Amino acid sequence: MEVDSETIWSHQQCYKYTMFEMYERTALVRTTSSLTARPGLTVVKGTPLSQPDIEAAFATPSTPQAVVVPLNSPRQSDKSFAKSFAPPRLMADSHANFANAMEEHGTKRIVSMSAFGVGDSFAESSWAMRVLVRRSNLCYAYEDHEAVDVEMKAKKNLEWTLVRFVMLRDGEELHVVDHGDRGEGVGLVANVTRRSAAACVLNATEETQWVRRTPVVSN
Repeated sequence: MEVDSETIWSHQQCYKYTMFEMYERTALVRTTSSLTARPGLTVVKGTPLSQPDIEAAFATPSTPQAVVVPLNSPRQSDKSFAKSFAPPRLMADSHANFANAMEEHGTKRIVSMSAFGVGDSFAESSWAMRVLVRRSNLCYAYEDHEAVDVEMKAKKNLEWTLVRFVMLRDGEELHVVDHGDRGEGVGLVANVTRRSAAACVLNATEETQWVRRTPVVSN
């Protein structure tokens, strides 16, 4: 199952570039006009802040084997430093709700998009990035990402992965590099294409090397 992102690209990229067409997929979206149902893809209207909406998605058409969450804090524009208008714990509470449903239905695997600079990767980020994370509008999203870290790492019975992507950019799908959970050695201008990020989180649902990890990923 995949949950609609609050950004304009993430969920569309995940659906467009999914390599698992042989599987049944369910998407939880805020507005059904944002995504068209097709064979193998069921679209459920709702929000991850609502436990009943998540329960409805888990039952349509059947209990998922994995959950993909490309969720982020919505901003007033597409610019990275635009003001956020999200609830303080949008991502954290959504993950808590998913975890509750997963534990109830026996689903183990969840892969989520996070960001370089969250948690123990903060110390490995550049001084400029650290200033932006603490003193710009980015702080609200990063505080929420930090709360997601806490929520997921407390779920010892779930096979979670929080992929800490570096700066996102447009471009084709390219090879990705795992810099470890802290991101040691990540360059100042490291980036990853949105197509690469989408493919990465989808691939991670079928792999085991990132289970209970927070890999920092770039191209």
